[in-house]
Amino acid sequence: TLHIADISNPAKPPHLAIVWAERVLEEMFQQGDREQSLGMVISPMCDRHSTNINDSQIGFMNYITMPAFRLWAEFLPEVGRVVLPMIASNLDMWVQRSNDDRQLAEHPEAAPTVDVSESTESLITLEALDSRSAAAQEEEGEKDVAGSLEGPNPIFTPAGQLNGHGNGI
Repeated sequence: TLHIADISNPAKPPHLAIVWAERVLEEMFQQGDREQSLGMVISPMCDRHSTNINDSQIGFMNYITMPAFRLWAEFLPEVGRVVLPMIASNLDMWVQRSNDDRQLAEHPEAAPTVDVSESTESLITLEALDSRSAAAQEEEGEKDVAGSLEGPNPIFTPAGQLNGHGNGI
């Protein structure tokens, strides 16, 4: 059974949508690695060498997430006002990233250069993101990476409550 929460990553703010897309794809790639090690055909979207994260998210949002949330918005208008714009914004972001990647592939000489010899303090790995204390996350306005945020673009919590509105879902 598919639950709306299972496909809600694109409905989160961009920084969370990206992190969760990468995590989900890594899980799928591990499955593909295992399939390959067993001599099996690698399942679609599970080949880390041929799957494009941008294109995978565009397809996922166009054919699964957006249609499901549009249907849900017919019964819960708040979804149409709050969630659908977030999904549309994230879809635009993935399309832009895909276009940027294609343009860079066609014109590699146009790639920006970054000097990391001076400092790497601004680099944050997923491990570092996971290990940050709850207090640090709260100071930065995050409730938790997997859950919800408060503010102008509330999202659905795993419990199904729309933050900031008290509407039971």
